[in-house]
Amino acid sequence: MAQGFINKQTTEGIETRSLIAELIEKNEIQRAKKLCDNEIEKNQADTQVLFFLSKIAAKQSDVDTAIEILLKALNNEPTHLGLQFELAKLLYSSRSSYPDAAKAALNLLNQINSGEYYEQAKILLAEIFTASGYYEEAVNQLKMVLVANPDNMEAYLQWAKVLIKEAKNTEAFNKIEYVLSKDILLPEAFYLMSQIVSFSDADGQYLKEMKETLRIKKLSRKEKGFLNFALAKAFQDQNDYKKAYEAYAEAANQVNKGLNYDINLDLKFLDNIKKTFNQNVFQNQGENRNLSEVSNFKPVFVISFPGLGVQELVKDLLKDNARAYIGENSFLSQMLAGSRYSNNFLNLITKFTELDSENLDIFRLHYLDSVAKVVGDSVPSIDTSKMNFIYVGLIKLLFPHAEIIYLKSTVKEDAMLETYLQLFDEPEMNFSYNLKNLNQFYIEFEKLMEHWLALFPDIQIRNFIEGSVTKDFLPFFTKDLNNVLKMH
Repeated sequence: MAQGFINKQTTEGIETRSLIAELIEKNEIQRAKKLCDNEIEKNQADTQVLFFLSKIAAKQSDVDTAIEILLKALNNEPTHLGLQFELAKLLYSSRSSYPDAAKAALNLLNQINSGEYYEQAKILLAEIFTASGYYEEAVNQLKMVLVANPDNMEAYLQWAKVLIKEAKNTEAFNKIEYVLSKDILLPEAFYLMSQIVSFSDADGQYLKEMKETLRIKKLSRKEKGFLNFALAKAFQDQNDYKKAYEAYAEAANQVNKGLNYDINLDLKFLDNIKKTFNQNVFQNQGENRNLSEVSNFKPVFVISFPGLGVQELVKDLLKDNARAYIGENSFLSQMLAGSRYSNNFLNLITKFTELDSENLDIFRLHYLDSVAKVVGDSVPSIDTSKMNFIYVGLIKLLFPHAEIIYLKSTVKEDAMLETYLQLFDEPEMNFSYNLKNLNQFYIEFEKLMEHWLALFPDIQIRNFIEGSVTKDFLPFFTKDLNNVLKMH
């Protein structure tokens, strides 16, 4: 396909579906949607166009609509493996009616036992099991892929991710090094390598390979993001903080360009949280609900600006051996993620706040089960999930006696910088790759925390201590941030 053809005023002589696909890839969503709408007027049962419309809806963070469109396409072609695979990905990413959507994703993927999508389905299954802490099951899926295709490098990389989760960095390193030895262009391999090794002058070969790979023009924005994050880590390890910051900033820029993120959706979401969880909700809870035995559990939830380093606080909490660390637990996000930007969000939350204790026990037990498989149930767990600050109201509904600790940064630039220097798997973190969005999100974060502190005076506050490495980046970051704020 001729480079740059999408800038022409006419699509005459160009395959429309190829054009739509490229527009979506280049994040020109409105043009892609207009073409899709024209095609669907000709044939409402056009499966490929419905597939494109679903991808567009997902890009616009409207996961519920994306799922609806795919279900319509599958109604036309029930055995279409590609549609089943895409639906499974969406269901897994949304998990809007936990645990039903996650189960539906697993069921769909388990049905893909051969054909074109077999390897992709198994790798996605491995990803789901990894995220849920079922590492043995994840590896079993990957082994099946490698039996079918010993040259599937994505399977090796996913296996490396499992090993990193298990803190088996030497084994992970061997897997990643094997991928890189194959001379296959997988920039994520360099990124994973950067997470588990310290680049020194002796590692100059990796740095050279990363720079050479980055010069190849046919990289996607996501791939450029991976490589720039890896380069940044290499420069950082060599104490060249200026080059490291420039690479981090370029990585964030590339990731942001590949998104179709609208900060206003998140700002509205956070405002709705404040409006929905008010004093009346918790007065009614105390007056009208008999708390069950399971509601008396006292898990520990750490609240912070998402991306802030909580390791020192966790170490302090673990000193007396009276608590167990579970780290990131996506349970609360899973309950609401699919409806996060939906017009039905307030209705969903309102219904949840009206549940009696018996029905809330269903969710409590799901949460406790997710904890028990990691640390057992003998001591209170420490949950440090990034989005805990959003779900304080839900936490108080589920576990009124939970211990909530707010790790507060006294200087907002410190917290923002910690977040800016990271690459996240969670779509909830899409605000973090653009300085204007990051600043706006932080302002709303502080407003929401003020709301929770007024509502729940028992929330403990601990001060965040700035990391020594972060200090080296702060002058560059502050300068960039001030320039962006002046522009707006």
